[in-house]
Amino acid sequence: MKKDLFSKILRILLALDMLFSGLLFWFGTTLGVDDFKLIIDRLGYPEYVLGAIGIGKILIGLNLLLAKQFIWRTYGYFAICINMFLAVYSHLAVHDIGNNFIPALFTVLFSFIVFWMDWRTSDKSLNY
Repeated sequence: MKKDLFSKILRILLALDMLFSGLLFWFGTTLGVDDFKLIIDRLGYPEYVLGAIGIGKILIGLNLLLAKQFIWRTYGYFAICINMFLAVYSHLAVHDIGNNFIPALFTVLFSFIVFWMDWRTSDKSLNY
């Protein structure tokens, strides 16, 4: 019972992280938050990538919040891993190991912990 509650709390925290960071990626420049634009410019990506990353993170967050079966949440965890591994690799490729590298690495590690906790406490039947 305690493991299940702890797993749900961690999953909600990860989903909120994805939702809020997705909103900042998507609407950050219109809200006056130019930090993400500067990071994307430093990594060498075009500015329109911000919207795509933002929409993807919002969809991941909604998936983690709304999916009832574990099999559907697994797709959200997989998308987080792809997104964050690409972020870590991008920062490493341009030798940007600093304040922008650490949050991506932390999110990868945190998502593995949340996935493991969710996997241990979920019903593993494949009822779609």
